[in-house]
Formats: sequence, structure tokens, C-alpha cells
Amino acid sequence: TDGQNEISEALEIKYISKNGINVQKIIVGKYVECSALITLENKLYTWGRGDFGQLGFGDCISLDTPNYVRHLSSQVRDIAFSSTSTVAILTSGQLITWGVGNFGELGHGPKIRVYGYPKIVNLLSRTQFCKVACGMHHIMCLSERGEVFGFGNSEYGQIGNGSQDKINGIPARALIRDPCYDIVCGENHCIAITQSSDVYAWGCNESG
Repeated sequence: TDGQNEISEALEIKYISKNGINVQKIIVGKYVECSALITLENKLYTWGRGDFGQLGFGDCISLDTPNYVRHLSSQVRDIAFSSTSTVAILTSGQLITWGVGNFGELGHGPKIRVYGYPKIVNLLSRTQFCKVACGMHHIMCLSERGEVFGFGNSEYGQIGNGSQDKINGIPARALIRDPCYDIVCGENHCIAITQSSDVYAWGCNESG
């Protein structure tokens, strides 16, 4: 959008049509000003604020037009942004993260808090995933089998495993008995729907 700071009317992102990009899905950051699109060929483009490396290019540069994340090739199925990190699912079902994870939201263990390029979450490499969601500093992911896993800040219990530790770099399974088919995150809470249509919620309950 030509670097304009404020736009009060809908404008076409001409870079997309000019370059013949066939968009399948658009994702925007809830807690940071960055965006992503996934093409029909499962290519990933990102743009916007990149000062935590969340755009996936190995640097902390912000971009005002969509840029192709080439080292992921045509592999991306879903993506979500926390405030400082990014999580995505490959077409293989594997989970990848990158950016800054001071609360463990990269999922690579408690010692790895910065990763500029997308990296497979090896601790969950045997599980195939279908959906990801992010809070401010935590990540939740839904497996093909309906399991829910979380990592990152759980100060309010928002990763759902009974922990209220601030730093959780090792992915943990949420305490939900039944298989789920959808999950969403607020800033510090989560809601999941089971395959039998029951609804579970956990995390911060300040406003009910």
C-alpha cells in the first residue's frame, strides 16, 4: 500500500494481481502489524512489521509488500502470528515456528528463544497438525487426531495443561478428554470445540 501509515478506504494490493498470485488464504496478526497469504500452490508470502523476525526471512526488517518465503517452497497449509513469533503447518502436517519466543512460544525447549528462519518443532515431529492459533505469547495447535497442544506463556493457564508457569518451551497436551475439531485463542485464553460439539474454555477469566 505504498508505505501509507493510515488508509481509510479499501485499496487493492496491486502487487498481488500484478504478479499473478492466486490467493487461497489471508492471515493478519492480532497483536502485531504483519500479514501473510497462502497461495493455491501453498506458497507463503509475508509482509508488515518484522522487528522480531516474524516474517521468516532471517532478519528483522519490515516489508510493505508481500514477499515470497522461498525456503519454504510450496509447503504451507496454515499460519498464525503471536506478538513476536509465527507458527505454521506444512502440507506434510509438520509444525514449524520462528521469531522470538521469550516465553517458550517457539516450542523448541526452554533454551531456544530466537530463531529467524522457520524451524520444525522436533518435539512434535511425529504428530500431524491441521490448525494453529495464537494468543499474545502462547501457541495452540490442533492435530489431525483431534489432540490439542500448547506452549508459551501459561501465567493464566492458557496452554490448558494445568500449568501456570510463564515459560513453557516444551509443548504440552491440553487436558481435554474428547477429540477436538476447532480451536481459537484470545490474548490470554482459549476455546476449543470437540467433535461431539462440546465447548471447552480455559485461561484468563477476568471478563468472563
